[in-house]
Amino acid sequence: MRDVLFWRGVFAVLGAVVVLVVARATRRWLAVLAIPLLVVGGYLLWYTNRTPPDPLKRTIREGVVYERSVVDGAVFHKLEIDLKTPGLTWLGTPADTSGGRQAIARTTTQFAEELDAAVAVNTAYFAPWHSNTLLDYYPHVGDPVDCIGATTTNGVRVSPYDPNLVSLWVAPDGTLAIDDRDHPDARFVWSGFWLVDSSTIAKPVRGTAATQRHPRTAAGLTRGGDRLILVVVDGRQPSYSDGAAFEPLARWMIAAGAHDAVLFDGGGSTTMVAREGGAVVLLNTPVHGRHPPGLERPVACHLGLRF
Repeated sequence: MRDVLFWRGVFAVLGAVVVLVVARATRRWLAVLAIPLLVVGGYLLWYTNRTPPDPLKRTIREGVVYERSVVDGAVFHKLEIDLKTPGLTWLGTPADTSGGRQAIARTTTQFAEELDAAVAVNTAYFAPWHSNTLLDYYPHVGDPVDCIGATTTNGVRVSPYDPNLVSLWVAPDGTLAIDDRDHPDARFVWSGFWLVDSSTIAKPVRGTAATQRHPRTAAGLTRGGDRLILVVVDGRQPSYSDGAAFEPLARWMIAAGAHDAVLFDGGGSTTMVAREGGAVVLLNTPVHGRHPPGLERPVACHLGLRF
């Protein structure tokens, strides 16, 4: 894909040069035709030659450490959160049936801004959804959506339990766990697929999608449940980050200390944000619509933390 886009950029620039030469020799007004070719060609050449970012590690705030690394052609972003940090408050997708479904779509940045979150990521898969072109997609911000799998926020069940999925959940006493059981009395629940089960790579359940490299979002708990590990992997960005397949991501989570881990919605939904200097900023580079990088997809389900 990178080579295809690169050569499209080259031909667009060469086409612009040809147009300019012809315009100079005949009709000068033809030169305006070179502008879109130069814009498209320049963008594609930039897009296919972006340099991955440098490794980085910093403390976002007390109890929250952010780390960025580049592993095997993919950019990993990790938030490691000390669950014993004083004042820690969980945040989740608020139920909203005003549109005839369980929730209302918003970007992860909007979610963090609305609920004053210090950090946030996207979580469960959702429906309805499509992404045909940069302009033809659903949902837009404010559109009604349903979360897939059990979702609970502040003790209110947003979406029903699905026995084919597993959940990261917060018990009434504040402890966290990941398992495949229903938890109707939980304070918070976020659902996805098994990624790591007792420090062992879980069996992929999504066919070929598990073996392909895509943007990914995951959450893991250390043995004993004293730390939460939130991870997103950038992907679908030639030369910058290819994304991760299921097993390499699981191995990376185990190496990061995850005893259990759940795989959330990925692809264009994959987003991680943090509040720094009073503003909510993107920590990763989402690919909603693929072009241009950095556009966030409105999604149904989120996990956030406030301190």
